[in-house]
Order: sequence, then structure tokens, then C-alpha cells
Amino acid sequence: MSWLFIAAGMSAVLNWYAVGVTNKRLEYIAKPLTLVLLLAAYAARLPLPPQWWEIVFGLGLLFSLGGDVFLMLPGNQFVMGLASFLLAQVAYVIVFNIEGVHLTTATILMAVAIGLIAFPVIGSIVNALKQAQRDRLIVPVIVYGLFLGLMFWSAAATLYRPEWTRLSAGLMAFGGAAFFLSDSVLAWDRFVKPINRARLLTMITYHSAQFALTFGQLLHLGYL
Repeated sequence: MSWLFIAAGMSAVLNWYAVGVTNKRLEYIAKPLTLVLLLAAYAARLPLPPQWWEIVFGLGLLFSLGGDVFLMLPGNQFVMGLASFLLAQVAYVIVFNIEGVHLTTATILMAVAIGLIAFPVIGSIVNALKQAQRDRLIVPVIVYGLFLGLMFWSAAATLYRPEWTRLSAGLMAFGGAAFFLSDSVLAWDRFVKPINRARLLTMITYHSAQFALTFGQLLHLGYL
């Protein structure tokens, strides 16, 4: 079912175009369609019956689709979108650590490095929320930021897992980093300071992350 991956990629590019030219009608179609097609492409590669962790990864894609829809809808659906993406991060963290948490000197140093990047970003966003008197968002943003950082670390730590190939682990590490960048740009632009072409950058890095994580997972499972 490689045509599903191709269709998902075309839909992603169409969504980037829609965001770039501010075509909301096209964006409303292409944005959710991308994750629908990617989820279908992933599911089509799984054997029957799938293993539980394979289903959990699929749930990560499904929750991401929900988050896409909530953030796209008119009105203030940010909290619902954040909750959906939080569930996606939890699903990914579970799957990436299915062989157990991999603690070595290298992965611990990696966790420290990610923390040195993540905590200042989260702190700046929290300070901006306080100044804007949006205190009800502080706890959800902190919780989400911690799980986003944990997902980033879990994905990148596959580089040091002997059971992962260089290609599959490299895709995971790239996907985790791209997801972290995407959400950081979105939050910074929304709460701290506007970023030029932020929405386009957010979508490009977000879709790149989802595709990289999906391909990395399928390669690791031997389904590609």
C-alpha cells in the first residue's frame, strides 16, 4: 500500500501550500486528510492481528489527528488540542520504550541536553502566559512540555539501542526533534513572540516528524 504513503505526502504538501497562501477551505481538507492517509498507510502494513504496541503507535497517530482537528476548528479549542496531542505523546513514549527504558551514559547526557533546551523554552512560555493572565493554561502547558521532551528523548535514545538499525533509529531521532521544534514554534508564536511564517514552519516540521516516526517504527518492526 505504498500509494497511501504517496497520497499522504501529497496531502501534506497541499496543506503546506494552503497554509502558505492562507486558503482555509483547502487547509480544512488537507490537514486532517494527511493524518488519515498516514494512519491508513501504517495500518495497512501491520499483520493481523497486530501486537498491542503496534496498536498503541496507531493510537498516537489517531490522537494526533484529533489534535489537528481541534487546533484547526474556529473558536478556542487549544486545550482540547493540547489534550489530544498529550495522549499522542504518551502513546509514543510507551512504544519507544517497549524494550525498557535505556539508561546509559550517552542517553543520560542526551536527557540533560534536551532538558537544557526544553526548560528555558517552557519557562519563557509560562512567563508569557502569566503576563497575559492566562494562568489556566500554565499547568497543561508544563505537563505537555514535559511529555514532549520525554518523547523527544525516547525517540532519540533509540540511537543507542542495539536492536534498532541506524536508519530506523535515525528516523526516530529526527522525528522526535522535528516534533519538538514544531510544537515549540507553535507555542512561542502563539504566546511569546510572533515568528515569521510560523504556521508554515510548524506544519512542515510537524508532518516531517509524523512521517519520520511512522517510517522509523515500521522499519524497526520489519514491515518496510
